[in-house]
Amino acid sequence: SGMAAIPGSKRLSSGMSTLKCLAAFASPPSPALAPAQAVNRAACAPAFAAQPRSFFSKMPLLRSGPSCPSSNPSWMGLQHFSRFLGDGCRMQTKAPFTSLSESNSADSPSPLAGSTASGPKSANRGARVIGQKRKAPGPSKQTEKQKQSEKRAKIALELRKEFGMDGVMAVNKPTNWTSFDVVAKVRSELGKMMRESSPELNPKACRVKVGHGGTLDPMATGVLVLGVGSGTKLMDNYTKGSKCYEAVGVFGYETDTGDAEGVQTGEAVDCSHVTEEALEQVLGKFRGELSQVPPVFSAIKKDGKKAYELARKGIEVEMEARKVMIYRLELSAPYARTHPRFHLSVECGGGTYIRSLVRDIARELGAAAHMCALIRTKQGEFVLEDCLEAESLSDGPSILQALHSANEARAASEAGELGSS
Repeated sequence: SGMAAIPGSKRLSSGMSTLKCLAAFASPPSPALAPAQAVNRAACAPAFAAQPRSFFSKMPLLRSGPSCPSSNPSWMGLQHFSRFLGDGCRMQTKAPFTSLSESNSADSPSPLAGSTASGPKSANRGARVIGQKRKAPGPSKQTEKQKQSEKRAKIALELRKEFGMDGVMAVNKPTNWTSFDVVAKVRSELGKMMRESSPELNPKACRVKVGHGGTLDPMATGVLVLGVGSGTKLMDNYTKGSKCYEAVGVFGYETDTGDAEGVQTGEAVDCSHVTEEALEQVLGKFRGELSQVPPVFSAIKKDGKKAYELARKGIEVEMEARKVMIYRLELSAPYARTHPRFHLSVECGGGTYIRSLVRDIARELGAAAHMCALIRTKQGEFVLEDCLEAESLSDGPSILQALHSANEARAASEAGELGSS
């Protein structure tokens, strides 16, 4: 319609043409632009007249002034839009003007002349002309709190390097401790050493990165590999290979967890028919690669959640069978002397559940059993004899000494291998 007659509208988007129409129709009189304004107003008037009232009601209304009659909301809305336009370019501003009477005064420059409209200083804050490069942001001002935090972080980093809190070690996990309990204890004792050395450090700055390389059940004891500092990224290199366990199973009944901490499931089964010869014969069937169903109370994730978390809520979880490898499986004590318990010595690959192994051996014998004791004697290159004992977990210097000893032994071993090759 009339918008097409506006000069320059062909090189503007439709939205911009509308804004130019608004400016032409509503801008204050300007002697220099009077002819153009008159043409534009005449061309745009029919287009605005055809707009529904809702078109203007969405525009913010400003205070009335001499040239902004309060009885004409359309005029007030158009006046507001003219503040954001320049001559051939648009002004972008974050804050609206507060007075129309000031901006429409005779000695104030026209917004169509390419300058910002008059008004409070805050009104033009953030204004930018399209085509003008935005200034690069200046350096952010650090608060005193941020400076102190960075200072503490640097001191903590220097302390960790000075103490040598990096590497991989092994701990003899105590019974009734979770694997995370051991991690938290080691982290706490090392952090305490740092705070004693530099009292100005807060607990957050003294937090040492510690992780474990393979979960052990709370009732189990034995080798638990820990990574400290940068050693958390190296654990996989030193835990590869087989794992060795000494396990004890007891015939009679099964439990929901597969061990002595669980609740009995089903009725007790008579195991008087089980002999050592029958047991030895069945063990042969469980050597090599086999398919094993993990226990429901395990850390395996189902639908994004750990299976034991779902089981504790009473949710029925169906565990899928997995391939595992049993390298060695034998009786470690005569069954005739340990009946109804049977002692197993196992060497297996990763992902094997000894609880499930005990359960499956008993089922193959036509009986029922659960695991009542478990000791991990080897994981990767770490053996039980080289582990830090549980009594030393409350002593930071002992933990640090065990870490350094493990690092030195590993470095010597790697140097020997290079020399022999």
